[in-house]
Amino acid sequence: MTLRTPGSMQTFVLFAAAEGVLYWSYSEQDALFHWFLHFFVGASAALFIMAIVTVHRGRTVPHPMVWIFAGHVIAMLPDLLWNFRLSAHHPWMDVFLVHITAHFLPGRNWTWYAVFLAGVGAYLYARASAEAQGRQEPSRREEHLPRRGAIVGIVLLLLSMPPAAAQAQTPVWIDTDAAPDMPFRDKDDLFALLAALGAPELKIRGISLVFGNHHDVAAAQPGIRELVGRFALEPIPVQAGAGEAADLGRTTEASTALADALSRGGLVIIALGPLTNVATVLRQRPGLASHVTRIVAVAGRRPDQVFRPPHGRLVLPDLNFESDVEAFRVVLEHGIPVTLIPFELSRQLWITESDLGWMRNAGGPAARWLARQSAGWLDLWAHGIGVLGFHPFDAPVVTYLLSPRLMRCDRRVPALISTAPLESWWGRHLGFRKPVLLVSDELASPYRVDYCVDIDSRAKHDLLIRINGLARNAVGEVGS
Repeated sequence: MTLRTPGSMQTFVLFAAAEGVLYWSYSEQDALFHWFLHFFVGASAALFIMAIVTVHRGRTVPHPMVWIFAGHVIAMLPDLLWNFRLSAHHPWMDVFLVHITAHFLPGRNWTWYAVFLAGVGAYLYARASAEAQGRQEPSRREEHLPRRGAIVGIVLLLLSMPPAAAQAQTPVWIDTDAAPDMPFRDKDDLFALLAALGAPELKIRGISLVFGNHHDVAAAQPGIRELVGRFALEPIPVQAGAGEAADLGRTTEASTALADALSRGGLVIIALGPLTNVATVLRQRPGLASHVTRIVAVAGRRPDQVFRPPHGRLVLPDLNFESDVEAFRVVLEHGIPVTLIPFELSRQLWITESDLGWMRNAGGPAARWLARQSAGWLDLWAHGIGVLGFHPFDAPVVTYLLSPRLMRCDRRVPALISTAPLESWWGRHLGFRKPVLLVSDELASPYRVDYCVDIDSRAKHDLLIRINGLARNAVGEVGS
């Protein structure tokens, strides 16, 4: 005798297989959170629609799993377009079951899971009501649907726990030399800052300002405070810190605030400028070193490496390190876990005129503001360095924290503060030297760092999408 699989079971098996493929494709991109999010949104919409149709018709809809899968596909369609390089994310894509806005609902996956369970309850209640009215006798297949739905819900909850745990916000402190509204100053900090502000995965305890791109932290403070006030997910204090390397060891409002935050719990420090503020805290209160979970700093190089953009004429400095060598020495001596985001990694990403055009024309308030800020910087690179684009040096820090699978980092590599000839005629022929932060397995050094060397090109798309999505949290635009 031949056994035949019931049609409903065949549908369920096909549904599970299709969702398994989607689950795998998202996991390959370190994006399981998005799979669960858009499944819960799409399935919830399908369940509520099925409940309404059931009540209206007086009988259940056929193949409910097909409805749920169709809802999921509609909710995730913008991701499919992006994966196949057909279209970046745009605000209008909310027509696909609030694809953009869904990311910023308080509670995120857990909120949508609650909505999903409410949808399951609504559909089962509609079915029971129809059956109770005697309009439809439940078939043996349909008698299994409530139990099957409960099993699916429990499995999804168990599967979503690892991503939900990963969603637990990482407490961070951002130390930056960002220079909004300052002409001829690097704008890469602003890319990193806005992407971090729009990341629900991060709990930003505070922002401290340091010199580097400029030497006037007091002048930079109002612009950063305005930016944070407009686009942060919640209020974040912004404190002015060291204005020069000579301020190492001198108490500032930034060093005081950072010390207070560390005393209340561990922090990952995102260091987008010189480490003067951080080293000041370590010198004044060395016991807080154990509260620094990790420092992610934009600095470092391999021996004999030159910071030169492709086809560019100028040699660029390792600015954050060279601006305060002693601060880096203090950090290394305290044995704090350090990850370095070096020039060789940052130079793999380019922000071009087409990127800024997309941000101006299709982006939200944050993206449009950043495009305006970056236009002069793009022109400076074109005329001063001779390349049609610029590297967002600090931006990969956000990728490291939020999408680590898009980066490759060497672990516990020896690091050494040394000197090297200046990359100029004077350095080569007259013996002028400068300090360098070297990283290599061949170095004899007691210090170890993680050193990131490669980044996936998709990191730029992820960065721009995060900045564009930040528009949904804006209460108003920053003035141009």
